Amino acid sequence: MAVRFIVKVKKHQDRNGNTYHNAKVRDLRLKRTYTTGVTYGYGTAYNQTINKMLKKKGLRTKLSYSNSDVSVTSYKTMKAIKSF
Repeated sequence: MAVRFIVKVKKHQDRNGNTYHNAKVRDLRLKRTYTTGVTYGYGTAYNQTINKMLKKKGLRTKLSYSNSDVSVTSYKTMKAIKSF
């Protein structure tokens, strides 16, 4: 299966410890980039945010990736995401 999306996720914390994230999704097939904006959520809540955004854009796909695709730092980057 060919790679269709490249996803970059940034996680942030405010001074109260609340966790937020934003994501940029590059669709290699359609040659478009989508962004989620800053969204509240901790852990891997960005998964749900990304899939909701893609659904709103009319893309009938869900992204699937494992923890090995995500670097464990304050700046999380996921590359070579495959759709199913």
